[in-house]
Amino acid sequence: MIEEAIRLFVGQGMPFLTQWWKYVIDRRMHGRDNPHVFDVRDISKFCGGTFEPGYLAGMLKGLIYLLSVREEKLTSEMLIRMHDICIAGVTVKKLGLSPEVFSRGTVKNSEHIPRFGVSRRNRNLTLAGIEELYSESDYPKTYRAYPLEKWRESDPLSLEEAKALYNNSKAFFIVSPVVGEALLAIINESIDLFYARIERAETQDEKLFEICKFITFLERTHPFCDGNSRTLAILVLNKLLLEFGFEYCLLHDPNVFDGYGCDELVREVKTGLEYNKDGLPTLDSLYDLFIQHLNSKWSFSPAEIIISDDSRQATIKQDSFARTISLTEYDRVYISDAISRDDLASALQSPRTHSRQPLLTLGYYCSYIPDVIVGTVVEVPDHSEDVTKRREDSTPFASTAAATSAGAGAVFVIEHYK
Repeated sequence: MIEEAIRLFVGQGMPFLTQWWKYVIDRRMHGRDNPHVFDVRDISKFCGGTFEPGYLAGMLKGLIYLLSVREEKLTSEMLIRMHDICIAGVTVKKLGLSPEVFSRGTVKNSEHIPRFGVSRRNRNLTLAGIEELYSESDYPKTYRAYPLEKWRESDPLSLEEAKALYNNSKAFFIVSPVVGEALLAIINESIDLFYARIERAETQDEKLFEICKFITFLERTHPFCDGNSRTLAILVLNKLLLEFGFEYCLLHDPNVFDGYGCDELVREVKTGLEYNKDGLPTLDSLYDLFIQHLNSKWSFSPAEIIISDDSRQATIKQDSFARTISLTEYDRVYISDAISRDDLASALQSPRTHSRQPLLTLGYYCSYIPDVIVGTVVEVPDHSEDVTKRREDSTPFASTAAATSAGAGAVFVIEHYK
């Protein structure tokens, strides 16, 4: 299956594949120069205390799947598969709460009706977007605006009430309660309608308008319990853009599809299409690497982790790619069994393991550095443990890789597996 091929390709290819990170991360985050900005706590204050280990790897998988189907007609099955690929392995962590795993395999059901907030302050709502929220549309109108407080017991907001909240920089929810088979039928109907409308478009501008209108409908319908914006406003948007002759779009903020008007969205997309991609590796080069992987004649060389003398930084090297990360961004990081089991047990008891003075672990996600650095080691596994097995508590297994030396400054050669 292509999902398995993509999973293995990205699993083997990290961190080399992070060169393509700007294609799947909001343009507003590019200035941070951190491919893992959504994976780690660096972004948690910006995102209300939430961070998502696995985000980048998931989106790179979704990008490769997008490239593999860019010339095919969109279907609901493709949409669901794209969502599942990009959220597989992603964990939602909110400060002070237990981790949550994204749901997969279908559209939202009656047990979970997601809603999302929009406001002028959040920069994902405009007056034009409010007008369109209440205007007639060829697409099924499954969504309504509700107040934040006790929205389940409240009536939908009127147009005047929604505008008043906007003018006062107050937020409100957009809720689409249609679920299950009824929702799936609406998605299939909307896909047919989209292709009928875009076939009548005579210019590229008209095609772009139809694409934006369709993505807006999907985003406000919110077909999944989680991962909607990344699936719809990055992956599905760009799949349709490539399908109909456009370049790849690097949006400043995909969340504008929550509550902007279509004409405004067309301008946002045009800006993303015209964004200077000089210096970025091409998408064709990424897909060529994937094809080589499918042909089983190529693989990445192992990665090396070099820990600095003061244990505050680690340099990850793979082929011609190298990147340095700060270990002090994480609460607790551990040494793997790249050293002996006894030395690992001793290291876990070391004073250096206290918060903000971490060690480095190479665990279950050894091919994906941010996932390695988060998580908790509750016991030291034997070397004979099956490293491809995942415990129910998602605790990383230590790597079976061998170290060329031990202690600060050691070079760890990692065998990639996922």
